Amino acid sequence: MPSEIHEIFATYGKIKMIDMPVERLHPNLSRGYAYVEFETPEEAQKALKHMDGGQIDGQEITTSATVTPTQNAPPPPMWRRTPPRMREGQSRSPRRRSPVRRRSRSPGRRRHRSRSSSNSSR
Repeated sequence: MPSEIHEIFATYGKIKMIDMPVERLHPNLSRGYAYVEFETPEEAQKALKHMDGGQIDGQEITTSATVTPTQNAPPPPMWRRTPPRMREGQSRSPRRRSPVRRRSRSPGRRRHRSRSSSNSSR
């Protein structure tokens, strides 16, 4: 299938790369879309203009432009939690967690054995 895509889109300009993702569970089936990268933006625009609404193997296709990241651009920032701020006069020591407090049941919530069952077993 990528060779068919290459053959069709090569009429509009020189193609750098074609990426056609496949299904994970069925590696021989495509996901239904492909990325075609042209050498110049003008060639890409020409392909967009002529192929949007066109047909490949009887299926109508939709084309849209995507922007590829440049190789010199820095990677996107990773979102991290900022470390806690130090208070004035506080030394830098590992944070200690307070002990877990266990709630005791109030006397009214305790389960009581019925006297009739405990007396009958004696």
